Amino acid sequence: MTHYITPECTRAQREQYGLPLLHEEEAIERTLLVVSEADHAKIGRGAGWIAVVFDHHTERHYRLKSAPCGLGCHCSARLVGEVSEPTTDEAYSAMRRRVIRHANKERQ
Repeated sequence: MTHYITPECTRAQREQYGLPLLHEEEAIERTLLVVSEADHAKIGRGAGWIAVVFDHHTERHYRLKSAPCGLGCHCSARLVGEVSEPTTDEAYSAMRRRVIRHANKERQ
């Protein structure tokens, strides 16, 4: 089973990776990724999560992280970039710590 997710991205990212434009509102663009059920389960809710997912449309791995939705609950996702290979658990943990530290700094 596949799932559709619509993370925020920049125009430069969308053009670089050949991703479709799903929605554009002011400076925020959204693209469409087609991911597996397992990858969809990696996508969290709330601040501080980060996930590497495989897009079946472009056949590439992308790193996503939590993003504010506008209501303050971070239920959105932001495309961080392409990764050549999925990360290991150790690298994932280090990235997660950096994202949490960054999110805490933004709140202050």
